[in-house]
Amino acid sequence: MSRRRSSPGGRGGSRRRAWLIGGFLLLFILGLDFLGWVTDTESFFFALVLGKRGAGPERGAAARMVEEALSAERIGSPVLSFRDDEGVLHLKVALSRGQFLRLAPRLKKEFAAGGAVLSQEIEESNREGTHHLWEVLTREGERTHILFSSPGPAVGPEKKKDAPGPEAAAPRDARAALILDDLGYSLEAARAACRLGLPLTLSVLPFSPQAVASAQVGHEHGLEIMLHLPMESREGHDTEKNTPGLIGARMPDEEIRRLVREAAYQVPYIRGVNNHMGSLLTEDADKMKVVLTVLAEAGLYFIDSRTSRASRALETARRLGLPAAGCDLFLDSAEDASALERNLRRLLALARKRGRAVGIVHPYPATLEALADCGALFAEYGVKLVPASEIVQPLSQRK
Repeated sequence: MSRRRSSPGGRGGSRRRAWLIGGFLLLFILGLDFLGWVTDTESFFFALVLGKRGAGPERGAAARMVEEALSAERIGSPVLSFRDDEGVLHLKVALSRGQFLRLAPRLKKEFAAGGAVLSQEIEESNREGTHHLWEVLTREGERTHILFSSPGPAVGPEKKKDAPGPEAAAPRDARAALILDDLGYSLEAARAACRLGLPLTLSVLPFSPQAVASAQVGHEHGLEIMLHLPMESREGHDTEKNTPGLIGARMPDEEIRRLVREAAYQVPYIRGVNNHMGSLLTEDADKMKVVLTVLAEAGLYFIDSRTSRASRALETARRLGLPAAGCDLFLDSAEDASALERNLRRLLALARKRGRAVGIVHPYPATLEALADCGALFAEYGVKLVPASEIVQPLSQRK
């Protein structure tokens, strides 16, 4: 009896056809998935393996909003982008002055609708044109810098690009604040600050022996009072062990809230708060949110002393809608009496360039003596010395 052979159309052929059909279907599905990934619509496999295209360095939530607003206004300007070493996304858009004036209101509405915060808005002009620098914090916590450049006519002979000095034209409302930290241990230091006749902002340590008296004398002389809130540092200074009211990075949230409220009760007349030490705590956005929420409930502003370059305090405050600013320079030194004037000139040059700046000084005898002559420097640079509360006001409320 002969063995029956499989014909080409038998079982083996059916299997090959099934494999071919399956392969074609798989390629078709992968092709659709790839198309979805390329167009940033629907993708599973390629998004899983390669990541979402919008999450790459060339795009982000703010970048998409800018591109959509440009398209809606029919402005064909390309958006150039890169990320710096800290992961901050930078966008650059070249457009005319009229196009910017058309685009800006729409873009601000888009940011607000998308949960993004326009935390900083600076305008600068030079011989190349006008530049608008925006800092945007998205709902996802991404920080984006956007530079809108509008070319314009030359405004005279080109000058050397040195640091701005007294000869450069100052913004009409250029302002700077000087915060005198670490008060509360010497009542005479507070009185000496009041005798200067300058609108300094006095920052007083809670639980210090002269906290109430220092705040009282400053308030009576019309000076603004701040709470100098102790926070845990990365260095673990020996003084921290004996610092009452220190906010620790490993404390439970409820304990942090209690300590912040208790510290605020220790110093009367306070309008705002800045951190004393705190290089560890200010790097923790979650713990700073706990601190800053208490300040928001009390109607206080916040100044980030910036004791850490990795501080998350300022961006957290702005996301909460809390009036806030950051220290630009520590101006004095216990070892170098000449540092104050040198650094104050740097601060005033920065205030001329940006329109505002914040500096911190300490109650060293040499500092208090040198501050007596600093009023002339402010006049020389055309910068107004103001309390810190005028620096943290929203742009729309500034005079």
